[in-house]
Amino acid sequence: MLEYLRSQNYSFAPRASALLASLLVDPASGPVDVARAVTLAQEGIDHGFFEGATFLGRLYGDGLLVAKDLLKSEQYFKRAADAGDPNASLLLARLYISAPELAPSGDAVPVLFNRAVTNLSKKLNTGQCDVLNIFAGIYGSDDFGLFDPVIATKWLQASAKTGDFTAIERLARRYMVGEGVPVDRAKAIALLREAAEKGSSGSRLLLARLYLENTDLPNALDNAKQWLRIEAERGNGRAYEILANVARGDFGGPPDNAAMFFNLEKASHNAVVDGDVLKRLGIAYAHGLGTARNLEKAIAYLSQASNMGSDSASFEMFTLINDNRGSVDFKSNPVAVLRRAANNGFSEAMAALSDAYSCGVGVDRNPEIGFRWLARAAATGNRPSLIEIGKRALLADAEEGGNTFFRNIRRAATLGDRQAMVYLADAYRRGIGTDIDLGLADRWYTDALAPGNERSQALLLLARMEIAKGERANMIAAEKLLLEGLSTGDTSILFELAKLYGKGADGIPPNAPRALELFVQAGVAGHGGSMLQLADYRVPTKQSGGLDWRQWLDRAAQTGNIRAILKEASIATEPKQRVEKLVFALKQPLCDIKEQVAVAAAIINEPSLKTHTQAIVHRALTIPTDDAGTLYQLANVLMNAEMVGSDAVSGPSVMLKAAQAGKVEAMREVGRMYIEGAILPANFNEAVKWLTLAVRAGDQGAIKSVAELALDYKKTGKAPDVVLRAVLEPLKLAALSGSGSAAKAIAELYASTNADGDLVQQWMLKAGNLNDGEAMVFISDAYAAGSNGFGQSDAKSTEWIAKAAKAGYPPAFERYAIALQIGYGTPVNISEASQWLEKAGTVTQ
Repeated sequence: MLEYLRSQNYSFAPRASALLASLLVDPASGPVDVARAVTLAQEGIDHGFFEGATFLGRLYGDGLLVAKDLLKSEQYFKRAADAGDPNASLLLARLYISAPELAPSGDAVPVLFNRAVTNLSKKLNTGQCDVLNIFAGIYGSDDFGLFDPVIATKWLQASAKTGDFTAIERLARRYMVGEGVPVDRAKAIALLREAAEKGSSGSRLLLARLYLENTDLPNALDNAKQWLRIEAERGNGRAYEILANVARGDFGGPPDNAAMFFNLEKASHNAVVDGDVLKRLGIAYAHGLGTARNLEKAIAYLSQASNMGSDSASFEMFTLINDNRGSVDFKSNPVAVLRRAANNGFSEAMAALSDAYSCGVGVDRNPEIGFRWLARAAATGNRPSLIEIGKRALLADAEEGGNTFFRNIRRAATLGDRQAMVYLADAYRRGIGTDIDLGLADRWYTDALAPGNERSQALLLLARMEIAKGERANMIAAEKLLLEGLSTGDTSILFELAKLYGKGADGIPPNAPRALELFVQAGVAGHGGSMLQLADYRVPTKQSGGLDWRQWLDRAAQTGNIRAILKEASIATEPKQRVEKLVFALKQPLCDIKEQVAVAAAIINEPSLKTHTQAIVHRALTIPTDDAGTLYQLANVLMNAEMVGSDAVSGPSVMLKAAQAGKVEAMREVGRMYIEGAILPANFNEAVKWLTLAVRAGDQGAIKSVAELALDYKKTGKAPDVVLRAVLEPLKLAALSGSGSAAKAIAELYASTNADGDLVQQWMLKAGNLNDGEAMVFISDAYAAGSNGFGQSDAKSTEWIAKAAKAGYPPAFERYAIALQIGYGTPVNISEASQWLEKAGTVTQ
């Protein structure tokens, strides 16, 4: 209609041009076309409609759709004010208030204000009701010292009675918040509903927003969606955008990824689209939310949003490319995009840039620069960076670092980080970097577990802390915390609980079906570790979410899961394919020392990757860690001097660190090194110390080493009785704790020293009763021969070989079968003999 009116040669045409211009910059009215809006407004001015100049003054003054230009804004406002537009006079006065350097004189503002009021009064006296909103604006702000919400509301009420949609919308907001009138939500909604039914786009959107902001109202969500759909069907991009937020679950109700994607895609077709819409579309394609995963489209949308100035889109794009290295073809260095966002002050980008420099991803590795970016991110309040700096300080110096740890953790907790709250509660409870204060510890613990979106993070960290302690009560407490977090849908919680049920723990019996169910649930939701577990389980496709184990393994590898990539390499049938997988693993960021060491261990026997092995091992040695398993694996890698080069000299010291950190296997290896005297200097006392610790932890290899140490006492240079006394104590402690192999070792030691036969018999019987298979066979042989203090007895001999077989000791299967066949010490039983022979054959195969 406006297009038709402006094309006609009569007095209303200039006004039609100006009105059409205002609609072209209003997303609620359809596609935005700023260039044409400026042309139409100028067309109206050229034909004498100076409110077009007021429109352009606002456009250049706001700088939202065009480059901000206060001089142009001033020129247009002056032109309209001189032509008698009171609104232009007020806007020009406000411009001079905000930019006094533009004002031509000190009294410019009061002069313009008085002129505006005079013109407004004249217009009002002639029945021009559109000025009512302007009077409301004068009393609705403090620009001119007349702020009075009650009077402003009365002007709006008067304007609303004329049917002015703008007045209705502003008045409704006042009823919602009680500004100038008592709060009356029903009145606000009634006003907006009436305007919405008359066709006001702005009223429809505002009505929907009010319902979404007040979800306690009856049918609030359904009513909001109803009005948004009406506007969306008119092509309103903003309505689609809000519908996408609703579908995401921002206002309650279950998330609907398909609906979210549909609405985002519709919103993206708007002529002027918000960068956030493009960013979210990119994320949807990146993670397969509501649509098929498509990395090319994801990067295309994220690039668009990044080019529009979205720092968060730049960060998301870098993360996507970094997580899919080798799968994504990106023309330029993504670090450049990330650096731009970091330089703009986007803290997540600073933290990611820190990782890039620390790991050498897209840039030369430089931990010093990496730490500087980490510190900058922390300074801006980036919560993970604050926690990381605190943890590093504590690891470097438990005493002095405690103060830095406490300071950073407290700031992150104050900023709302749930994991930081858990750490802070623990710091107050244990006195880390602060005085012990159980009251504050309880307060922060309570805050960490308060309802909210991030509660699952606190539950997960607390559960992991309990699991690390390892006692029965701790494991039960961990299960309770993880069960409490199940309703959040957090995939890491699903994964931890699945692991707990898969292995079982003291007080928690294994529950394989439940573990499998949880792994499938987490794997379907995209958790890489769960996908890998499903690959490890190799359960039938029907039980594992419709995918076989190789499909789960492939999915896990696609997420960049290092262990999955290495597993694919280990099962590769062709050497070339194996090397390709290992090279793909090397292309991953490998920031974590565990990942670096795992890759080093995988490529250690691949001569073509020798240079990579040396580089990655050298890098791992520069990263401080107290993780016992990682140190042990690294130490084993370092033992291959041919592949790791000069760094091999660090092997013994790293193995010692692993032992000191609690790795039982490392304790055994260090003990053996001290016995051999080739890698570490021979030291009997140190050997006994470390082997004793390993024996007490139940390590079977250590028990064997202790026994060998006593039997080969000449190697130690010590008297046999000295050696025997040194090793018997840890062996006896292990035996009393239920170790059959320790009891057997004691019996063998007594036998080797020609000790009393009763001692040999006593300890060997103890070993047999502890289900040690070798001991049972030894006892059986002793009864058969009547040796080592055991009286000859065919029946006793067969009784013990039967115990060994039934305890699952394979070497006893065939011997028991023969005894049953020939009736040695037991009645003949051909049927049972056949069963045991079949078992023996299966074991052999």
